[in-house]
Amino acid sequence: MDGNITGSLLVAAVILLIIFLVFREVFCWYWKINTVVSLLTEIRNSLSILSAATVDHQRSLGAVQSDNSGLSVEVPDQERQRIRHEAWKAKGN
Repeated sequence: MDGNITGSLLVAAVILLIIFLVFREVFCWYWKINTVVSLLTEIRNSLSILSAATVDHQRSLGAVQSDNSGLSVEVPDQERQRIRHEAWKAKGN
């Protein structure tokens, strides 16, 4: 009898999990959450590249780095290369 209850609870849990996953996919599709996440990731990558290019341009002009106001961000070379590579992959090249 105890095994029967345990089996029933396990089956009920699996069914509830499947129902949850199906409704989650429908919800994400309806509200375009996956598309929004993709676009926000692309925007973040583009802004990181733009920020890195701005810092490079400031360096080439001999401009003084920012005073921690958050307007100019130092991006390490390896990180800049990683961001550019991700942006390049995102464009489908």
